[in-house]
Amino acid sequence: MKRIFYFLGAVAVTAMLFSCKKDNNDKKVDVNDVVNDAVYVLGDAVGTTTADAKYAMVGVAINDAVEVNEGETKPARDDAYEKYIYLEGGKAFYLYKVAGETKTEIKGALKAGENGIYVGTNNGSEMKVAESGLYHVVYDGPTEDIAVIPAKMAIKGAQWASWGEAQFMEVTSASATQVVFTFEAGDINATEFKFQNGLTDWGYQVNDAFKIHTNIGADMLPNGSNLSAPKTDNAVFTLTWTLADAAKWAENFSWKVEGVTAKNTPETLVVGLSGEFNGWGGPELATFDAAASSFTQGDLDFEGTVVYTIKNLAVNGMFKVRINGSWDGGDVVEASGVEVEVVATDNNNFKIAEGTYDFTISFDWANGAASNKKIKIDEVK
Repeated sequence: MKRIFYFLGAVAVTAMLFSCKKDNNDKKVDVNDVVNDAVYVLGDAVGTTTADAKYAMVGVAINDAVEVNEGETKPARDDAYEKYIYLEGGKAFYLYKVAGETKTEIKGALKAGENGIYVGTNNGSEMKVAESGLYHVVYDGPTEDIAVIPAKMAIKGAQWASWGEAQFMEVTSASATQVVFTFEAGDINATEFKFQNGLTDWGYQVNDAFKIHTNIGADMLPNGSNLSAPKTDNAVFTLTWTLADAAKWAENFSWKVEGVTAKNTPETLVVGLSGEFNGWGGPELATFDAAASSFTQGDLDFEGTVVYTIKNLAVNGMFKVRINGSWDGGDVVEASGVEVEVVATDNNNFKIAEGTYDFTISFDWANGAASNKKIKIDEVK
């Protein structure tokens, strides 16, 4: 629909009535902008019935419930939507779907389940949450299932039990347009990490056919690649949510780490291997080989090519390279003594026949990040 204003001198006279097809819609939706096809979160709990981009949900880009072959990308979930939004407790809200000329109100009585996560199905009943706060609202069109997940944000990364323990963040300020989370981490090594919902870990199973990612990585994208923080003393992490167009993830979330940046050296990096041989636990640590490395040490960081080795390690099956918490893989490898590329990947694992091997891991380090990663494997006979 388009808005048409007629101006007469200094007096504006607006003369237009909007008539929309509605299903179970007992509220008038204000259309003060061009309304694009989308699903909007509206109502008293949100503080508006105006359907504009700030209140629109975004299509779910990855359905984690779909099984794919190793190395393949999981598909999107058609007609499924998500949005982080502040909801006021005790007040009603609804979803408003615009598809061409068809406008549909979506709502269903919510039941608080495990970890206080609200679930429901579109049936026209009123939707409310008990407590005010930031929520991750999810709607699955094919099933009409609704999930409203309290955003109990946390950090998980190599620094904390090798990705094993979520560190919950504290809400330090909250409003309908901005929520700030902080975590006082103390002294940390240079580390890779992600933000996640501490209630749901990496994802939430909406139904048998649909699982949504509940972690945030690079570019503030769901299931984005790992974020990196430098070695820092008295580190304080801040994650800020701001009401914005849901499709622009980097406007919805931002983060920073503050403190005293500590000196980073090749010896402070955590480099090694994890795999079936150790139950995918914390990395089998590699030893820094200064003689084989070439780097320049600065006041706070270093730059150059560094080499690490692991000697006489018994390995069978799949494994990955770990550099400050990363999980990097590749293809099937042989103990040929030839370097092969190491890549950041969720699905590809290195695979090798049972045996005892010497491993050499090398990479370039600059600006607090590793690149040009390689591994060389020699069988011990």
